[in-house]
Amino acid sequence: MGSTAVIYNPQKVDKARLQIAVDRALSQSGERRATYLPTTDSSHGHLQARSALEAGNTLIIVAGGDGTIRAVAEVLAYTDVSIGLIPLGTGNVLARNLGVPLGSLSRAALKAVRGENHRIDLGRVTLERADGSSSSHSFAVMAGLGLDAKIIMNTDDDLKRKLGWVAYVEGGLRSLPVRFERMDVSVNGHPVRRFKLHSLLIGNCGFLPGNINLMPDAQLDDGLLDIATVGPRRVWNWIDFWNRVTWVNFLRGRVVGASELADFTANVKTLGNLSGKSIEVNPLHEVDVQLDGDSFGQIIAARFDVLPQALSIRL
Repeated sequence: MGSTAVIYNPQKVDKARLQIAVDRALSQSGERRATYLPTTDSSHGHLQARSALEAGNTLIIVAGGDGTIRAVAEVLAYTDVSIGLIPLGTGNVLARNLGVPLGSLSRAALKAVRGENHRIDLGRVTLERADGSSSSHSFAVMAGLGLDAKIIMNTDDDLKRKLGWVAYVEGGLRSLPVRFERMDVSVNGHPVRRFKLHSLLIGNCGFLPGNINLMPDAQLDDGLLDIATVGPRRVWNWIDFWNRVTWVNFLRGRVVGASELADFTANVKTLGNLSGKSIEVNPLHEVDVQLDGDSFGQIIAARFDVLPQALSIRL
């Protein structure tokens, strides 16, 4: 086993507690103590990951939320370095979808050190802005355009630390009134379809806190990105939406005929699902965008591509 580095968010965990859990897990595997690299306001994981990679570490443990994981994963894509996860963020969406223990430093650290390596896909997006600039970023969980990104932008960071993912409800209220966006979407180079919606979500996995599943067919290693178009028109459409993303999806695979019934009664204007290897999005107006829970401002166009088997995760 090679050397280990731990990239951690000091605002979300006490280093002493983290070090006890990780060093104990390492000692059980006969490895020396790890190097600890805290994130900063100017670097949420990129520089730390590059430093750990250049130092020859073969395991990098990320103790933080989805945003920290995203920053590290962007550097480690298509390398031989494995990532171990100690989830500490608000949503911990990637950890939830991978079955990583939540709320226990010791259990998560043990899995991060002694687990087996599994490769998962990443998403890659190029964002274009009204001033002519563009930028490219990787993401592990989900990108959101429209209302979804606006809620994240309006959610108070202090409230997130106190209430966890429930704070997004307050962010949603601050985003009212809800308005429709129109976006032209092309999947795998096929003809453009225009959608009238509140949010367009493009993700690698779909299971969210609160037992919500927006993309029931999404898998982290299937070589595809999944799409959810969210566009309820009336109050009863919102009721239908919440039913479908909660208990209806819960029944899929558990009750005979539940999947067929859900598909037969689905209103694609309320919630539609697609998938593909490449997705081009052209909103008719500037829209907000988020990647793995971090706001990336407003854009006028975006292209998404899947990066198959890009990242090695210790599970």
